[in-house]
Parts: sequence; C-alpha cells; structure tokens
Amino acid sequence: MEQVTLIIKKLSLGKLLAIAVLFFIVACDQDKLDNENFRAAYKEILIARETEADSLKANDLVKDILQEHGYSEEDFRIDYFALSQDRKAFIRLLGEIRKEAALKSDSIKTAGVEVIDDE
Repeated sequence: MEQVTLIIKKLSLGKLLAIAVLFFIVACDQDKLDNENFRAAYKEILIARETEADSLKANDLVKDILQEHGYSEEDFRIDYFALSQDRKAFIRLLGEIRKEAALKSDSIKTAGVEVIDDE
C-alpha cells in the first residue's frame, strides 16, 4: 500500500512538473511571438519614415502599421520599454531591425528609379 501511495505521489509530482514545463515553453513561445510582432512593426515603421518624405503621411502610415500589428501607440511604447530592460539584447535587436529596414527601404527607393543607358 505504501508503494502505491509513493507511486501516486511521484506520478502527481511528475504531472505537476510536466505542466510547469509546458507552461514555461508556452510562455517563452508567447514572448517570442510578441517580440517578432514588435520587430515586424518597428521595421515597417522605420521603412515608412525613411521612404515617406511627408511627415504627416508618414505619421498616418505609422498609425496604420501599429493597427495592423494589433498595437495602440501606448501598447507599442510599453513593449518598446519592456524590451529595453535588457539593454544589450535590445541594442542588438534594434541594430538588426535597422539593418533589415535599411536594406528594404533602399530596395523600395531604387525600385521606382529608371536606369537610362547613354549608349
């Protein structure tokens, strides 16, 4: 009887541990998804600011981008400051986003340029 009780206790502890691990994995995946959403939104914002010369139009584009990614301006600000708590990781993240945005905005700018050959 004592062995059965011990097995039940171990099994319950095992289930509890499994649930805790599952919860941790889901929480980490959720953070990653939120981070990816922030990354995509911020990249699009940088591109909009770089490619739109009219600041009023760029502001409207930013509002649209935030809405497309499910952000209010306040929610985006909250995520920005939450991510900035890990300074080194945040600086690395912003550098990566800025590099990606620069490449994309350069391709957008040159996409409409017609090359004229003088020969």
